[in-house]
Amino acid sequence: MVRGKARRIRSTRIMDWTALPDSNAVLALVEVQYERGEPDTYFLPLGLTFGKDAEQARETFPNVIVSPAISSSGTGFLQDAVCDDGACAELLSFIEHAQQAPTRNGMIRGVPGARIDALRGPAEPPWLCGAGQRNRAIRRCSMVIDSS
Repeated sequence: MVRGKARRIRSTRIMDWTALPDSNAVLALVEVQYERGEPDTYFLPLGLTFGKDAEQARETFPNVIVSPAISSSGTGFLQDAVCDDGACAELLSFIEHAQQAPTRNGMIRGVPGARIDALRGPAEPPWLCGAGQRNRAIRRCSMVIDSS
C-alpha cells in the first residue's frame, strides 16, 4: 500500500482538536484526502507564532510552517509545534502524567508507554529544534505519540 508522501493530496480538514494545556499549541487530528485511495488521519501538534519568533522560524526552519496566519497579534505562521520547546515539553508532560483534554468530538488522552522515561531524558531539553535538529525533535515527539 502506498501512503503519505507518495500520493497527491486532494484536500485536508481538521477533524477535531483541543488546546494543549499550559502551552500555545493545539493537538489536532487532520484528515488528508488523496486523489486516489483511502484517506489518512494524522495527529499534529500545531502552534501559532508571530513577530520576531515568526521571522526566526521562517529563516531557521521554514519546513515547519504550515500556512501564513493573521491575527490581532499581527502576521505570522501556523506551524508544527514540535519546534516549540514549551509545547514539546508540555506534550511530554501531558503523556507522562496521563492527562486528558476534551475535544469538540471526544477526548485526547496521554497514555505513557514503556519508553516514556527514555524520552524524557536529561533535564536539558533534548527536543530543542535548532538548525539540523528538527528530525530529531520529530522522532522524539513521534515516539511519544506512538508509545504503548
